[in-house]
Amino acid sequence: MRTLTILTVLFILTACQTTPAIDIQAETRALLAADRAFAELSAASTPKNAFATYMAPDGMMMPAASDGPVEGHDNVVAMFGPDGDPGYRLLWQPQFAEVASAADMGWTWGQYQ
Repeated sequence: MRTLTILTVLFILTACQTTPAIDIQAETRALLAADRAFAELSAASTPKNAFATYMAPDGMMMPAASDGPVEGHDNVVAMFGPDGDPGYRLLWQPQFAEVASAADMGWTWGQYQ
């Protein structure tokens, strides 16, 4: 009986553990820094190079001249063609970022040319 009581108490204590607090401000700063680095690389090289460097393996892009989303890192990079020249320059200046309270989603916005 004593073993059952100890196991029950341990189970309750384990079940009541809280997850570590998420520092949303730090996550927001990190997201904005990553997007600014993406923008700098795109301006210094090509959009293809920037997407190849920063696109997540399960990332998705919604190009204007497409029939739908392009999903996955390799598919997004391939969209730029073998020479990597999409016929335009991506000049992007991210100015603000937000991160959801669970830190599972974030977004940036700013100006582009």
